[in-house]
Amino acid sequence: MLIAKSNYLIQNYKVLCFGSKNFNLEEIQLIKKLKIENNVFFKSGNDKMLNNLYKNASLFISPSKSEGFGLTPLEAMSFGCPIICSNIDIFRETLKNSCCYINPNSTNDIKKKMENILRSKQKQKIMIKKGLLKTKKYSWNKCAQETIEIYKKVLN
Repeated sequence: MLIAKSNYLIQNYKVLCFGSKNFNLEEIQLIKKLKIENNVFFKSGNDKMLNNLYKNASLFISPSKSEGFGLTPLEAMSFGCPIICSNIDIFRETLKNSCCYINPNSTNDIKKKMENILRSKQKQKIMIKKGLLKTKKYSWNKCAQETIEIYKKVLN
């Protein structure tokens, strides 16, 4: 957990992990060993709760090494959340210049970029603006319409 490597992050931020499964025993032991029990939390809930978390988050981080499309960062962007994500092809293709890219194998790179963005309200505002513009390119209605067009072509 790289928050343990940054006094700035420990003193100013909390890490919230959201999902369907709580921390496993190994993760709990690591959190205790690093003495960050007061900084790292797990939450489970519905879409409404997740949307509220996106709206109130200072930063969304996706250090994924493999993704199918990158829907989660786009979802967070649509709620005005600045994004840090892995420098992998699918994120580069989907998100372009609307986020900050990190090397998912370098905790030092992740830490530096998190601190850099969180220390600058101006950078956050720019990222939020770019993210909101990027999400306008995608919509479920557009996806459905394009899927219908593909089916029509295949059937004809």
